[in-house]
Amino acid sequence: MDVYEAVNKRRSIREFKDVPVPYDMLEKCVDAARL
Repeated sequence: MDVYEAVNKRRSIREFKDVPVPYDMLEKCVDAARL
C-alpha cells in the first residue's frame, strides 16, 4: 500500500462505546507506540 492509497482508504471513527478498556490492552497499545 502506498501513501496515496492509505490516505484515500483511511477511516475516521466518530462514535465510541462507553465501555472501559482493559488495562492490559492499554499497556499493549502504549508498548506498540513506543517502537
